[in-house]
Parts: sequence; C-alpha cells; structure tokens
Amino acid sequence: MPAYNHERFVREALDSIVAQSVGDVEIIVVDDGSRDATGMLVDEFAAHCATHAVTIVHQRNEGAHAAINGGLARAQGEFIAIINSDDRFAPSRLSTMLDALRERRADFAFSGTRFIDDDGVELSQDSGYVERLRDGIARGSAFDDPLPALLRLNVAVSSGNFMFRRSLPQKTGGMAAFRVCHDWDFILAASYHTPLVFVREPLYEYRVHRANTFSGSQLTAHLEADQVLDRFFAQIETHPVLREPESRRRFLDEVHRRGLDYYLPRALRDRR
Repeated sequence: MPAYNHERFVREALDSIVAQSVGDVEIIVVDDGSRDATGMLVDEFAAHCATHAVTIVHQRNEGAHAAINGGLARAQGEFIAIINSDDRFAPSRLSTMLDALRERRADFAFSGTRFIDDDGVELSQDSGYVERLRDGIARGSAFDDPLPALLRLNVAVSSGNFMFRRSLPQKTGGMAAFRVCHDWDFILAASYHTPLVFVREPLYEYRVHRANTFSGSQLTAHLEADQVLDRFFAQIETHPVLREPESRRRFLDEVHRRGLDYYLPRALRDRR
C-alpha cells in the first residue's frame, strides 16, 4: 500500500483554491503543528503565489477546532470557505456556493460530496463509513431543509464543506472544542440563525484514507455525539424549525424516528 503523502494532498488542496473561477479570494493557511514538511511547503507556496493574498499561520498543535477558529479570526472577506488539508474544491465551487447563498439570502451553505481515494479517483464502493454518509446525504437532499437528516449525522461530511458569512461564527461561538464532532456541532448551531442551504452538486472532494479523523476515531465520535445533541436541543423550543407546521411535523417525526425524544422538553413530547 502506498505511503500516506500529506504534503502532496496539501498542494492539491491549495491548487484547487487557486483554480477557482472566483478570483478575489484571500487564502489563510493554518499549520496546526505539523511534523512533516507541510510548514515549509505552505511557506514556499505563499512566497511564490502571485495571484492571491496569502497568510500563513504556524501554531503548536491544538486540534482542528482551534486551527479553524484561528483562521476565522484573521479572515477579512464577507464570506468564508473552509477546506481541509487532504481535500479539494471542484473548480466552480466558490462561485456556485456564493450564488446559492445570495439567492436564498442565507448565511450558511454546503454542497454534495465526491468521495475520492489517495489518487483522486472517485470511490465506487467502500466501507460502511462512506456508505452511511452517502445514505445520509441522500436523505438530506430529499427536502429543502437538511436539518432533520442532520440529526442522524453530519451530512455535510466535513468542516471543509462549509461556506458561510463571516458574521455567523460570532453568533454560534465558532468551533467548539470537540476533537471529532466540531463540524457537526457548528452546523447544528448555525441552524438556529440561518437557513441551511444544501447545493446538491458534488462540489467538495473528500479524500478517504486511514488518516481520516472520523473514520479512525469512532469511539471519540460516539462520546462527543451525545454532547453535541445535548447542546443542540438545549434551546430547541426557540428553534425556527418549529415555527411552521410542516417543518415542525417533519422535524419532530425525525426526532421520534431516531429515538431522540428524550432530548425534547416534556411540553414538546406531549404535543407531538
């Protein structure tokens, strides 16, 4: 089996940003205590990139949530798109996502996902991990609002699939200190403040390999999941999903189907 080549993946991620059809893009790279040649690679990229403003941040390893929050604190644009170091953007991703956010007057969007291997080839079959994600994405695309599907798992797959207005993290508190589920927690928190726009086109390319945080940390993910759902349901009576009868019915039906009724206040359980 070929060796894991993180430096090559980082370069591909950066190249996919530079290749975007949107030209006015600020690039912020947070090197979260890498122990390989990544730090030198991104410094060299910044020194030679003539097309984009590039900021490089080197910090001791504090986890993905801290790296993302560090990048958010430095961002200047109206919209922010995250990309993880192993993954890639489709060339039209940013322009398509911007159009969707503006059309829907929303503050948060994510797209469909293309699952690729180390060589960038789309996976036709894989473990139950990927198939579960694909099933969740299909459920999320069945309706305009993906929130009910998000009660099962993060159908956006990764924080790298997030695009949002820079003002949104100020409302949600940014990425919480979860090692694995910070992305799922963020998208659920965002749903209190904005519609969640799901662009069905697979504009995010997610690389599946042994180093993936979630696929390699199932126990941690299960432990964090309860905390994420506790945080989400804590103020559920104020959530916009309960304002309209149809969205309320669909949401509560999914809560019941998932066996999550015990997270609901008694008044909502009784009125279901």
